Amino acid sequence: MSSGQTVKLAGSIPQLGSWNTSLAVPMSGNNYTTADPMWFVTAFAAAGTVVEYKFIKEASDGTVTWEADPNHTYIVLSSATATVTSTWQT
Repeated sequence: MSSGQTVKLAGSIPQLGSWNTSLAVPMSGNNYTTADPMWFVTAFAAAGTVVEYKFIKEASDGTVTWEADPNHTYIVLSSATATVTSTWQT
């Protein structure tokens, strides 16, 4: 992935589009650098929610590329803010 691409987070909960790529949440690359290629997004879910998610890239023609399996999984532990770090799977 690189700056200038549309990168989204698609997932198993409505806040991440329920796996519908047109409802996936766009990620921000505002802090992206070659040394620290970080994209970020803020999403909310209730404590105890199990979230499965994947990153997708969307081309200007609407073509969607999914990262490789398996899905990432995260369990929301509390209503506090958490930082989740994942890497695009090839």
